Amino acid sequence: TSSGLRSSHLSREPWRSPVYAKLRPFIADSTLERTTEQWMLFNDPPKHTRLRRLVNGAFKPPVIEALRERITAVTDELLSALPLEGDLDAEFDLMASLAQALPVRVICDVLGLPSQDFAQTKAWSDALAWIVEPVVRKEQRIAANAAAEGMAAYLRGHIAQRQHHTLFHRFQ
Repeated sequence: TSSGLRSSHLSREPWRSPVYAKLRPFIADSTLERTTEQWMLFNDPPKHTRLRRLVNGAFKPPVIEALRERITAVTDELLSALPLEGDLDAEFDLMASLAQALPVRVICDVLGLPSQDFAQTKAWSDALAWIVEPVVRKEQRIAANAAAEGMAAYLRGHIAQRQHHTLFHRFQ
């Protein structure tokens, strides 16, 4: 119930758990840990509330409506890559081919990331997704950390490039 979500006795913050406290010394102080500890998903109010306010604007109905055409086009493109109806022997994974690819593509579009980087962004996203699993092998955690480092460096570079481009055109 919603009262459970508002209870101060329950928390989204893993570091408040006695289990996390026991595990944390064995988890490297890594980009992965520092990054995910900042995610809205893993924070309680007031930090969660502040982060939610920052992203709420991106999910208002007029913004989503403005994305409708692009989301439809990406969905159509992903669907057209699936095997044809008459090809009964063809196997495909609907989750990987559509359900998991669609949000990554749309987010990349919203962030203005080049389409040739979608595959790499999806690979980073897949590796980072392991962080929400209750039990993760060391190899998966290492891959997730590498993804966090790679994605952070990529996004910093992308932001710097956009800032440079904006400043360059502003003073011309």
